Amino acid sequence: MNRRVLGVVALLVAAPLVFVGTFLPLYTQVWEFGDPASMTIEQTSWEVRSNNGQGVFGRQALYAVPMVVGALLMVLGALRVGVLWGRLTAFAGSVLLLGSTWAVAHYAFATYLTESPGNGLEITPTLGLGTSVLLAASVLAVVGGLLVQEWPPRAPRPEGPVVYQLDDDDTPPFGIPVAELPATSFADPGPQAGEPRGRTGP
Repeated sequence: MNRRVLGVVALLVAAPLVFVGTFLPLYTQVWEFGDPASMTIEQTSWEVRSNNGQGVFGRQALYAVPMVVGALLMVLGALRVGVLWGRLTAFAGSVLLLGSTWAVAHYAFATYLTESPGNGLEITPTLGLGTSVLLAASVLAVVGGLLVQEWPPRAPRPEGPVVYQLDDDDTPPFGIPVAELPATSFADPGPQAGEPRGRTGP
């Protein structure tokens, strides 16, 4: 299984995880009012609801809209990874999903860390399974979006210098053979005829 096939599998696995994660609770809050009465508030990527219908809940959150759009782009790109626009579409969908999930997870963690206001009201927050599923799907989607890309081949690593040692007589110093003259050619010819053999005085 090559790299691109792994990327397609990752994208096609991450997309349904996104759809499932949007319907799972991002966080849950239990509001206790100092008596047996309590209320449980739960938020998904689509809505905020309570167990007894009290309060201004049941409103739509619609955080899931960009996540679903990103998942659809991932599926479309995964089906067309053989062309450039398909690979770019898959990567764009994974980035959109990651950004949307990051924003929603940040909101969920901020809500989880919120302290109780006091005055007899105790709020106990709990992170939901939806946050974990969406984060896992986002990481898997980005990995898949990167794997399906067509990266340029790496340049070969340069090797060390190669030294070839040749015999001294293989190549003449100047590139052409040089004639060797016999040693007698450079002997002292001696005085020529008519020349004095030694130094004469004045």
